[in-house]
Amino acid sequence: MVKSITISRKAKRWYVSLQCAVEVPETPPRQDPWVGIDVGIAQYAAISTGQMYPSIKAFQTNERILARLQRRLARQKKKSNRWCKTKDRIAALQHHIANKRKDHAHKVSSDLVKNHGRVRMEDLRVQNMMASAKGTEKKPGKNVAQKTGLNRHLADQGLRQLRSFVEYKLAWSNGSFEAINPAYTSQTCHVCKHVAKANRLTQANFKCVACGHSDHADLNAAKNIRDTAGGVPRKERAVRRRRRPAGDPHTTEVA
Repeated sequence: MVKSITISRKAKRWYVSLQCAVEVPETPPRQDPWVGIDVGIAQYAAISTGQMYPSIKAFQTNERILARLQRRLARQKKKSNRWCKTKDRIAALQHHIANKRKDHAHKVSSDLVKNHGRVRMEDLRVQNMMASAKGTEKKPGKNVAQKTGLNRHLADQGLRQLRSFVEYKLAWSNGSFEAINPAYTSQTCHVCKHVAKANRLTQANFKCVACGHSDHADLNAAKNIRDTAGGVPRKERAVRRRRRPAGDPHTTEVA
């Protein structure tokens, strides 16, 4: 039964969305072995089983075309016919990039949920990772250009979108999902649990300085995520604002 219909228009294309009420048969909880998923820039997703999904780099492959169109738009007279046409081309290209990224996330998440019913995935705070590296006037940031490039690649991956798709598809299939604190998962040896920054030689290579175990760095991290049970929460300081009494110099209370 159709409950509502939504009509929208994006980049000169019309879309119709139907919200329906359907009866879904109950399925028993899935008892598949746990798998860990490490996500990143070089590899879109690495699974503890050894499978890896490459990144499609939706924005990076269209970056030069988009930059050229934006330069053309800046030179044209605002609200002119050519300006409007160029603006429509930019909107269509941006919509194409978003659709390409979303399609890749749907395909990867569907394949993951189809083959694995219990998933542990690193709890990345992408918004915090993409915080500006410029800093302040008194404390300027370091490696600002490199951080800007890293932020651009992080945004291109759509990692949060992949996690959302995996979560709701697992819920539909009565699977299990746990978000794992990613701290030190890329520096910890899966075999002997030795933690050292020197363990990760390069972006792709991992070799433990203690036991000599070597593996692909993303697969080693995925195995550590798989073996971390319970969805370990982050240790964060909760700051609560309260009204300051007369004569009280403190403005915040830390729990």
